[in-house]
Amino acid sequence: MPRETWPALIAALAWAFLLVSLGAAWRPGGQADWLAPLLLAGIPLAISSLAVVRARMSAGWGPTSGEVPQLSPETWRIRMAIAVALGLLLDGFGLVLFSDAAHATFAVGSDASVAVRRLVPGPSEAWAYLAALAITVGALSGTRRARLAAAGALGIAALVGGTALAWNASGAVPAAGTAAVGCGDLLTVPMNTMRTSATGELDGLALGRVEARRSTDQAATILVEYEGRWGTGKALLPGSAIPNRDPLQTVALSPNARLTADDLGVDVVDGRAARHCRLVTDGRSAVQGFPALRWLVGEDERTADPGAGLGAWRGTLDYWLVSVSGQRITNVEVVLAAVSVDGQPPGWPFPGLRATLRAASSFGLP
Repeated sequence: MPRETWPALIAALAWAFLLVSLGAAWRPGGQADWLAPLLLAGIPLAISSLAVVRARMSAGWGPTSGEVPQLSPETWRIRMAIAVALGLLLDGFGLVLFSDAAHATFAVGSDASVAVRRLVPGPSEAWAYLAALAITVGALSGTRRARLAAAGALGIAALVGGTALAWNASGAVPAAGTAAVGCGDLLTVPMNTMRTSATGELDGLALGRVEARRSTDQAATILVEYEGRWGTGKALLPGSAIPNRDPLQTVALSPNARLTADDLGVDVVDGRAARHCRLVTDGRSAVQGFPALRWLVGEDERTADPGAGLGAWRGTLDYWLVSVSGQRITNVEVVLAAVSVDGQPPGWPFPGLRATLRAASSFGLP
């Protein structure tokens, strides 16, 4: 196969990968499930395939009148580098779009879990797709007329595909709960029903498991059941030091903590469209925001400053927001939150180099 064909072939394979990924794994819901993959990846794939044929003709493979010049070594190297970048962008977009965070089930108790599936990617993910569209136009077109044709076709694909996604986001999920909220908006954490499940590992070995819950009739108290290396038993944990405020809202999801929150798009959580956000957090904030983690690090309800020795730990906190309409105002509420942090144990009695803590909490869900 002539080297002139390689850039276009790499681009075609990259778009084919995205088309297969979208068709096999993306199920946002609605009648446009089959249409969106074809619009988002099918049209660019067709253009890339035509570029493969054109490159073969320019190299003297197949019928040609000689009006398509062969690529110079410098031009070929440039297009090859652009094509490789295009492939990496699309591969990364596909992997992130269908990662565990995009399609996951979070256990919030021994008999309860919350399923999450991606509806529409956010700006931090969609930029890779938009960049791939621009790169395809520049990498595979030889003449000005071809570039204009490719740009027009890709623009139509992006416009129609975006319209299909918007239709899915607005019409494919129940009206109760929308995603017209931002990651930095003023939020509240419901104080009625809360369920939490937390686990930990030390060098790959389990530290234990903790379950916590708060019911409507005991909103000020968290019921905890724990089992692990630090012991087994039950405990009652008083609520937040601030009345009618969940510790997740006052510490881990405080306004200052959410200044750099990343918008990951719109997911479906319990049948509602929810804004998926992510921020970087530390171990101390994680333990204070998810009180069930206390019993995995040797602390309990009597600890005055939970997580004080875990300030150097780092991880991520994902949270999902929905808008709930009241009598006069619309509130932004957290419906699900999940955290994962790791670091070096601060003088634990168990030998180990690295520990990981994970917890997931649901709010207002059955």
